[in-house]
Amino acid sequence: MIDTHVHTHLSCDSEETMAAYLYQAERKGVKVLCFTEHADFNPYDYGYLYYNPDAFFRDIGHAKRLSAGKVEILSGIEFGETHLYPHQLRLLLKYPYDFVLGSIHWVNNLFPDEKTRMKYDAKEFFDMYWTQMLEMVKFGGFDSLAHIDFPKRYYGELHYKGSVLREIFSRLLENDAVIEINTSSLRKGCPESMPAKEIIELYRDMGGKCVTIGSDSHIAGDLAADFEKARALAEEMGLEICLYRERKRYIWREASARPQGFDMLKR
Repeated sequence: MIDTHVHTHLSCDSEETMAAYLYQAERKGVKVLCFTEHADFNPYDYGYLYYNPDAFFRDIGHAKRLSAGKVEILSGIEFGETHLYPHQLRLLLKYPYDFVLGSIHWVNNLFPDEKTRMKYDAKEFFDMYWTQMLEMVKFGGFDSLAHIDFPKRYYGELHYKGSVLREIFSRLLENDAVIEINTSSLRKGCPESMPAKEIIELYRDMGGKCVTIGSDSHIAGDLAADFEKARALAEEMGLEICLYRERKRYIWREASARPQGFDMLKR
């Protein structure tokens, strides 16, 4: 059990502590936990400039001491729209992160909230969203692409063109990045994870071989929520589950005799 997408009070939209997550990790049998706080630089975002990397690494050090090796603690970040904020990304990546999630929450300064949904239907918004995602994967700067079909969580619909997604995945794989299976949508009334199975199939057919899995939890009780579904989906698609240490990719091998069940992926 590994969860590579977790938020605490160091993200603007959570009040949870790392200690609470460690308690849940031990209770649920989670072996590896990667904290990935929001780093948002869109001035319309209420988390704009909220993130403090020094406070984050101070808390990571405390969590590692508290865990005493029972749970492996990794340091991550969820950086929004890497292509739009290259300077801020360079500054943050001077810190010793293990893992960088790339995500898109804002499209042309629009978030898929009720106000936006009244102005743009799902297809219109997704068209703008995929255009931004293509620009982000061309730029890179991240290890895994988070919750790819994110607007689906708000619109309850999914729209895409296969040709556009194929170009996105082609550029993503050129940059040696992977995709995330994000289970948060299952807790918010959506019948499927992010991304949908059909998008994961397209990623696999384009040459994708592995995925990260994240709960995107903002409270400790959601740690590793619905992971049995995510793991079953990855297995059905023939994809390996991976994580990152010091920005290097490792593959989960449950039957492996290696420490902590991971093998270094040969690039």
